Amino acid sequence: MNEEAERVLKVKDKVLIFGQSDYAARIKEYLRFILKGRLQIYEIVFDLVSDKPDATCFDFNARKKLLKNFDDGILVIVAFSAKYNYLANKFLVENGFTDLILYNSVLDNALKEIYFKELYKSKGLDFEFVENALKNDFMTVYMAKSIYDKGLLKNEDTLSPFVKPIQVGAALTDKKICDLQDDTGDNISEKNKRYCEMTGAYWAWKNTCSKYTGFCHYRRRFEDLTSIAIRLAKEDFDAVLPLPTLANISVYEDYLKRHIPDVYPVMLDVLSDMSPEYYEASKKIFSDKIFYASNMYILRRDILNDFYSWMFPLLFEVEKRIDIKYGLNGNLPAREDGLTDYYNRYAGFVSERLTTLYFIKNADNLKLLYASKIFIVSEENNCG
Repeated sequence: MNEEAERVLKVKDKVLIFGQSDYAARIKEYLRFILKGRLQIYEIVFDLVSDKPDATCFDFNARKKLLKNFDDGILVIVAFSAKYNYLANKFLVENGFTDLILYNSVLDNALKEIYFKELYKSKGLDFEFVENALKNDFMTVYMAKSIYDKGLLKNEDTLSPFVKPIQVGAALTDKKICDLQDDTGDNISEKNKRYCEMTGAYWAWKNTCSKYTGFCHYRRRFEDLTSIAIRLAKEDFDAVLPLPTLANISVYEDYLKRHIPDVYPVMLDVLSDMSPEYYEASKKIFSDKIFYASNMYILRRDILNDFYSWMFPLLFEVEKRIDIKYGLNGNLPAREDGLTDYYNRYAGFVSERLTTLYFIKNADNLKLLYASKIFIVSEENNCG
């Protein structure tokens, strides 16, 4: 609930509304209905000369005598249009009142939501409100960004309120580009060159507690998070996945075509040793063409815990065996094609395959919701 609304609704005895007539009437109705008459509501009201508040010149001094009837410690809701709210607040402070709340659209929405929810309930009707999904960290989608990101085309960087940008690989640079970085708390930020956006995913797993936690990339995002939040608020889905990719060849062949053969057999060996059931399932799943790309999903917390408790130990073991094999601190040998840094992102590439394996294997036991994703064009990719 909005902090100011909480202050109003926690008042035990009385409140004063000091404001223009239309706002005052609305607030009074909200409070009477929500609080069932337990609060004494006083008013000092200013009539409007037209339906446009800014056309009225409010004479605050004309109500100065009425103010003397109230203790200066009473909670006062100052309820004018934005143009006059500041002036009214200043006037009340000058007259000794100290507990003031400025009525605005945020407070109005908070009271309105409670009012209509209770009103509809009293009539036996449902009242589903999208903003419920924003409260109490219901759903947070972390968007991976790094110092190496390319610029986006103009007007393409508007974010949904559900999205929190997180700087991944923050431990590897002194440059800070986001308010949130993946190098605090329990983290693997220093592994970013191998794990890509998954260092941000690990951080969110270990350091946050939203009911639904999601991940995307600064150029690969879910198309309509508001609609997703509405569905999740109404129905208890286990996971939201992007529409799968249909590869032209098998998942296995696609990996070898896009990357290098060094890591894939290591991944299979790790699966065989640490997760035999999934290893057996991988034979069929990796021979098929359905693939969940981009390390994108929104997961209910219990599913996130199960998935990551399974996947990250596998990734750590793959990295350990690569290190044992090549002795390069977990990195692969240098390549003549100049793509060494790209191939060293192998943990991020492996996590895409493990994501595919986990969700296809468990599809019959999970309630899944599918969503579209969009690709944001970078400046250098603009052909227009």
